[in-house]
Amino acid sequence: MELFTVAVITFQQRHHLERCLKQIFCQDYKAIELIVCDDNSCDFYEDEVEAYIGMRKTRQIRSVTIQKQPSCTGKAGCLKTALSLAHGTYVLFLEPVHELCSKKVLSKLAACFRSKQCSVLVSRSLPCLEDGRCAGNICPSDAEFWQLRDATPDWLFVQYAAHPKEPSVCSATVCFRKDLLDKAGFDTDYPSIPFWMLWLKICAAQDTEKVTVAVLDEITVHTCIYQAEDDLGYLSFGMKDRYYLDSIRLLHEYALPEMKRFSATDRARCRHAAAVLQIKMEERKWYTWRFKKRLLWKIKKMPVLCMGRLYRMRTGNFYIDTQKELKMLLIFSFLYYLHIPLSPEGNLDAFWALLAAVSFAVLALKTAVKFCTGTGKAVLDKRADRRADKRKTG
Repeated sequence: MELFTVAVITFQQRHHLERCLKQIFCQDYKAIELIVCDDNSCDFYEDEVEAYIGMRKTRQIRSVTIQKQPSCTGKAGCLKTALSLAHGTYVLFLEPVHELCSKKVLSKLAACFRSKQCSVLVSRSLPCLEDGRCAGNICPSDAEFWQLRDATPDWLFVQYAAHPKEPSVCSATVCFRKDLLDKAGFDTDYPSIPFWMLWLKICAAQDTEKVTVAVLDEITVHTCIYQAEDDLGYLSFGMKDRYYLDSIRLLHEYALPEMKRFSATDRARCRHAAAVLQIKMEERKWYTWRFKKRLLWKIKKMPVLCMGRLYRMRTGNFYIDTQKELKMLLIFSFLYYLHIPLSPEGNLDAFWALLAAVSFAVLALKTAVKFCTGTGKAVLDKRADRRADKRKTG
């Protein structure tokens, strides 16, 4: 029986660790290697954790390794250390907020690896509250999950390199063969986004034809959402800028050079993704700006904002709402009809007529744009269908 490595990565989450470990101890898989790697937390004591595991571990736990980093290296450094300590054929990374949902999870994952002969296995997770109640939608979503089933490494690389967000696949639901991880490794140059970088490196590998991604359509992990905020929540909020900076550097320094083998459109989307992340980072200070700075910022970023609307139109997520303008037009027209005055000097017919004209102009413009975008999307979809038909027949 192959050794299965379960690595638990912690940082300032010692109070959640025991709940995660209990679900590992009750697994029925009979060859488990447990690694607990902490990123130099102030509440983590190796002797205490070792004593807790020694009293409660079962026979299925073949070996236990507890490692506390000598200094805070970030999540990527913690994952790299855990990987260097692992000896199993399969590797699963968890955090203290992740709980295996049944005692057969590792057995199912190992059986799926053997039957599908895959390099990466993706299952699903469900956000839950402390009392077990559902707290959100299954991750990844149905559409994203079935895309993974039929995806090629090149297609995945373009998807992850041309969108301004990390892959929505929860890290705890992705299980790897260790030989693949040994080749790719975790890059500590991007400490806040280790799995995004790992996905890109795996998909861009020279032997991508040997990298196969399989899916297991079952919920294997519950992601606990604790109602009481802990210190890590505030720390994560404070590290948001670091996340954005790492993401922008990743797209510019690694993803964009690798995109040379793809189309010019894909390269443009990669550059646009980096620009969108820059906008998101700057928008965090939006409410501290004066009107002049907001207006100049909007004008400067107009090309990026317009490109974002075009991309959303192509994916069907772009929608123009004309209800507001229609309501304003009716209100101003009604006030003009009733000659409603707002001052003792007399009525404001010209004022109401001007506002009604402006509302009508905006409504007409939005309607025209809505028609053009709808027509353009229909044409693009038709062309895409034709290309797909040609590929099938060819």
